[in-house]
Amino acid sequence: MEPNDRAIAVMTLRIAWLGPWNVHSSIATFGALIVAELSNRGHTVDIFRSETGSSALLPELPAARRVQRLGEIPAHVLQGSYDAVLANLGDNFAMHGAILPYLQKVPLLLILHDLFLANLAAGWAATLPDGETILRTMVRETYGNAALPAKAPYWTDFARMVAERPLVEYFASFGYGAIVHAHHYETRVRTACLGPVVCVPVVAYVPPDIMAPQPIRDTLTIVTIGHVNRNKQAAEVITAIAALPTLRQSVRYRLIGPVEDSMQRELLDLAARLGVSPPIFTGWASDDDLRRHIEDADVICCLRNPVLEGSSGSMVLGLMSERPTLVSNHGCYAEIPDGLVLKCRPGAEAADVAAHLNWVLSRPESAADMGRRAARFARAVYNPVPYTDGVLRLIEQATPRLPGILAGLAIGRVLGSFGMARSDPAATRAADALADLLDEH
Repeated sequence: MEPNDRAIAVMTLRIAWLGPWNVHSSIATFGALIVAELSNRGHTVDIFRSETGSSALLPELPAARRVQRLGEIPAHVLQGSYDAVLANLGDNFAMHGAILPYLQKVPLLLILHDLFLANLAAGWAATLPDGETILRTMVRETYGNAALPAKAPYWTDFARMVAERPLVEYFASFGYGAIVHAHHYETRVRTACLGPVVCVPVVAYVPPDIMAPQPIRDTLTIVTIGHVNRNKQAAEVITAIAALPTLRQSVRYRLIGPVEDSMQRELLDLAARLGVSPPIFTGWASDDDLRRHIEDADVICCLRNPVLEGSSGSMVLGLMSERPTLVSNHGCYAEIPDGLVLKCRPGAEAADVAAHLNWVLSRPESAADMGRRAARFARAVYNPVPYTDGVLRLIEQATPRLPGILAGLAIGRVLGSFGMARSDPAATRAADALADLLDEH
């Protein structure tokens, strides 16, 4: 470790935290946990809200220091007043949009919450003059012209977009360091980010004093948490319940979170056609309501296909609740050790959910033991202390490299003014030569 690095490791830092800060945002509740831990260690953290439009009016989370609106802060103030500016990016323009104008103006350390950031990009482009052209340029600069041919629509098959052009690399390219929450998208970020990338498991808010689960008897309540959208596989859960007579008679399904009217009708119609009890929709739940719903649950469902997020707060909540948890066996969910969750094959979720629920009913003691072991694992791994260690490690690793990165970006702007693409080999050679020169000194 160089002398400068040792100073960064022990000094008191002044940090700007950019992200949503409202009572409806899971990323905001995550942020409150990390900001509190950073503050407990003696660092000064100022919070800047990143919401746009009506989301900027959502009730504010409590904070020990004054919370400021990001759009009102000049870029030079952010750059000149803080040792590190941490920017949280997720796939929701309404929650994160105020960060985007700063991407090219302020050196940022990025916390990339999602693999799929195509909605964030589209929301941003919609606010810009000639936004459609800019949006298509984002894709082509990141993945090549073949990724979005001239007459092809930006929005296409969802799973294909996730696999081929999720746009996390585009946003990662603006950071001089980044945090990811699981290994499944780490390589994508490393190939694009200008500086170091640290992989740290996500931290999620867990309502305090959740009661341990009641012994599983002859009925099951399954709970899915979060915005009810198609990739949460609710239709497959309903199909699974219909697969076996024992499940039809024994299982209730509850979905906790906002839901569009069309999605709610679709799921209710499916349940009616299959002859199973209709799912229960609660809408957005307060902390007290969420605690009550979890305490009433026997099984937590965290299916995702495709996987859009870097990791899942509801998965962490499910594990810590000691309830057996259903997950899809890919993305961040596949990284959970076998034997701690009920893994379901992507594309075969309904069959696997039916088999797992039948096992829970027939082996309740084994299912309860799985829940307890999963909770012990989650408390050790999904914890603000190791996460904050990761944040400080990123700052320590990235800060000494910042002067070289800024110089490289300046060269890139000059070359770009000559019409040279970012991917041009000449640009790469110039950047490599500069990096070698700076390393020597």
